[in-house]
Amino acid sequence: MAKRPPGFAAWYARVANFKLEYLFTRHPGPGAPRSIFFNQNLPDSYFDPKGRPKKEHIFPTNQVISSKYTIITFLPRNLLEQFRRIANMYVSTTCTASLHPPTDSMLQLLCLHCHPAVLPRVFDHFAWSRDTTAPHCVEYHCRQGWL
Repeated sequence: MAKRPPGFAAWYARVANFKLEYLFTRHPGPGAPRSIFFNQNLPDSYFDPKGRPKKEHIFPTNQVISSKYTIITFLPRNLLEQFRRIANMYVSTTCTASLHPPTDSMLQLLCLHCHPAVLPRVFDHFAWSRDTTAPHCVEYHCRQGWL
């Protein structure tokens, strides 16, 4: 059995292995075991006295969310992605240091940071609209060669 490191060493190992990207990703835990019932009613033990399903038998949906940003994480995640590139940091520092003609440098900063920020948000909006309309489309099933 491996020994647990002392307090400071354990704390230092956690700090050394920390990545900023972990703040913006979801880490789902292991789910509870499920029972699937085909063409059967649920057992009475799955319901509370009021006839509602018990909380331990309610599971999350299988909905896939393909958007990258939410309203809360848009600005921090975007700034993290922008300043991860060394060229963007260089141009940002030179533009802010040379604010002598403010219109030119501000235009450069806007083009550098706003265009890459707006483009993924537009793609996320299209992905969201596609994700919300796809489950409600009309389906046709082929049975015995007929629709």
